[in-house]
Formats: sequence, structure tokens, C-alpha cells
Amino acid sequence: MKGISFTKILKFTVMAALLSSTSALAKVNYEEVYVSSGYPYADLVQRYDQVRIIYTEYAASGDIQCRAEFARAGNVTQTDKVQASLKKFKKAPLQACLTRTAAKQALAATFE
Repeated sequence: MKGISFTKILKFTVMAALLSSTSALAKVNYEEVYVSSGYPYADLVQRYDQVRIIYTEYAASGDIQCRAEFARAGNVTQTDKVQASLKKFKKAPLQACLTRTAAKQALAATFE
């Protein structure tokens, strides 16, 4: 299982920590990931303290199984797991793992 952890840096820029496991040791790689400026995904990243994507890649099928976690003020919320194509995930990981409807609901929860 791998994870991408998003933290706000600039308006639509996030840092990502990619965790990949090789045997018992975990290797952490950092890369910069850009979130599209479209509503509601960019607003979601700005409103939460941390947005994290947990995913598993299935090489045989070329699919990804993923879910998102949102942290704000010590509270963590998780979404249900979804299947996504590797192509869509590489292009836009947050959008691939989080439907627009679920993103809107998570964003609305930050205003309660």
C-alpha cells in the first residue's frame, strides 16, 4: 500500500510524500504535486490541514484502488475505496480517488 500526503504550500501546489515498501523497510520519496485550480479540489486542499491519498497499485490490471483522508483540527475523515485507472491516477490523483460529489461534501464539512 502506498500513500500520498498533501500539505498546502502555494495556492495550488502541494507536497507529496510517496511511501513505497520494499520488504520490511519503508522508503519515503518527496515530490511536488499540483492540484488543478478547479472547484472543489483546490479549495479542499486549502481548507484542510492535510489531504492524504492511500492507494494500492495492481500491476496486472493497471488499476489503482485508493481512498482519501482529510485532517483538520485533529479530526480525520476517510472516504470509501474506489477503483481508478493508472492513467487517470497519474494525471490527477486526487480527482481519480475522490468523486466530485464526495469532494463537495468534504469541503462543505469544513464550514460546519
